[in-house]
Amino acid sequence: MSAASSSATSPLSPALLQLLHSLGMRERCEALLVHEALLDTPLLASMGARAPSSLIEIGLSPPDAHALAAAIAAREAVPPRLSHRGPTDYSRWESFDSDDGEEESASIQRLRETYEVLVSHVRVRASPSLHAEVLHFLRRGSRFCADRRTSDGWVRLKATVDRRGRGWCLIDGSPLGLGKLLSRLPPPPPPPPPLDSRRVGAPPPAAPTGSRVDYTKWEKVEEGRRELPRQLHAHHCTTSPRLRLSTSTMLALPQAGHPFDMAAHHREREAALQRMKGMSIDGKWADAELHNEQLLRDAKQQGNQGNVAMGSDGRLIIRSEDALGGRASGYWWGQSEREVVIKCRCSRGVTSKDVRLATTSRRITLAVCQRTVCEGELHRRIISDESTYALEDEDSSDSRLLTVTLTKAVPTKGREHWTCAIQGEAVVETTAFGVPITTVDPCDFTAMKDALGLAATL
Repeated sequence: MSAASSSATSPLSPALLQLLHSLGMRERCEALLVHEALLDTPLLASMGARAPSSLIEIGLSPPDAHALAAAIAAREAVPPRLSHRGPTDYSRWESFDSDDGEEESASIQRLRETYEVLVSHVRVRASPSLHAEVLHFLRRGSRFCADRRTSDGWVRLKATVDRRGRGWCLIDGSPLGLGKLLSRLPPPPPPPPPLDSRRVGAPPPAAPTGSRVDYTKWEKVEEGRRELPRQLHAHHCTTSPRLRLSTSTMLALPQAGHPFDMAAHHREREAALQRMKGMSIDGKWADAELHNEQLLRDAKQQGNQGNVAMGSDGRLIIRSEDALGGRASGYWWGQSEREVVIKCRCSRGVTSKDVRLATTSRRITLAVCQRTVCEGELHRRIISDESTYALEDEDSSDSRLLTVTLTKAVPTKGREHWTCAIQGEAVVETTAFGVPITTVDPCDFTAMKDALGLAATL
């Protein structure tokens, strides 16, 4: 962590250099992402110059990084200059590692790889040995980054999903009869190219000695020529001046064509709807698609995705709880994605003191005025502590409605719903409910694993 400036600028004070170094150490400085930030127009105007100048390397995360860098430049009276960040050679960089000071044998190789656990669980040991202490376990499907590998097939964890710390795992347990334990994942795609900008004005001064930055692309913006954007957003930063921050500043700026560009997503969606309208004679396909999207959003907010089914006209519908249940002699039952309800009618004078409800994870006993309404083994497990009941007056009759709510231990959807509340009573055919229909955010790793049925393996 350092601060460098050209020959025409004065260096930063040792106190500020020490502050920047400590901030960078605190942030660990391990992410090598996009290292550029935009400056706000009022911030530039308050400095009385066109832009902040020298190469200030800090290790802070946005949104404070660019503001702190500009404030330091103004306080140190550094002559400002605008610059455009060029492509950087990432292959020669090494991320910050607090354990780099320890001695390493020649058999240990530095690397940066990602692995996934293939078996039910693997042991994470304190050192690369089968006799070392077991620190914890990693379950099937867990992914981690490795920064060291030994010649005999051990890798050291750099960061795990649950952030339990470092340790060593064996890659291949075939000599021990365990088979392959870990699978190496392909490297991530390269970072996007730098944002386009106009190259106007004279070439920049010589880069500081030892710098890894390509200064061949610079731009000079005259005062009043154009206005800097006020927000750090993708669609505002195609031709904007940028403050050069350090390689450890953790800041990702999306750009046009970025996979998470919301404007591009909406344009693609509108084009898809137009194609659907052209394929449909009466244009109802696009209307059905819009209806289905809105219904799925509502069902997700209500926690009722398990009751979503496809109608005969291609439109999704939400089935009621009673439609997913059945009727017995003294009660009727229904269900949703997370709950099972058992209902019965009682006389008008019944109070909560007359109701007796006893549940375990697998059994239920319900009695009203010492008369048993239902008793027996439940179809599947429930969370017994969350069982409740409610008494409500019915306007249409002189009776009261007793509703017992049971919470499923495992949520169900579609044809995976319960076939009965109590085994052998009021059985329904769940295959008619169809396959489960749900929505998944591709950016949510946990939701993706749940949708693929991998949650139980974690």
